Amino acid sequence: VPFLRAMVAHHDRTRVIAAAATGRITDVELRTLVAAVDVTEADELASMRRWLAAAPDGGTTGPAGHHPHHDAPATADPDLARLRAATTDRFDAVLVEVLTAHQRAAVTLARTHLPAAVGPEVRDLADRVARSRAAQIRLMAGLPAA
Repeated sequence: VPFLRAMVAHHDRTRVIAAAATGRITDVELRTLVAAVDVTEADELASMRRWLAAAPDGGTTGPAGHHPHHDAPATADPDLARLRAATTDRFDAVLVEVLTAHQRAAVTLARTHLPAAVGPEVRDLADRVARSRAAQIRLMAGLPAA
């Protein structure tokens, strides 16, 4: 449950980043990658939310009723603010920096939780997240904006 809650918060932020990039990306490959990331993470979010809803406490609370992903609104996110403020000529480069750091955090989170993952579905998700986000980072590193 803690891993799923952390991944839901992470995926929610990824989708906010993707939404902020909509209509602003100039590189076609980057635009395609961001669209694929958004679709993948929306699908994973649906699965994770289903699993959390089936958890004994509904997966809605952490220690003492803590809601970790509700504490920091997107408006308080300096990377998101930097992305939204980026000029057209720098937008793709800023997006690559922000999304690379963000997906690197997903890889770390997934690899950290993989040994403790309970259930084959959650283990498979953690493994898939670690591998696919690492591949996304490699793809972004090869783009002109990088």
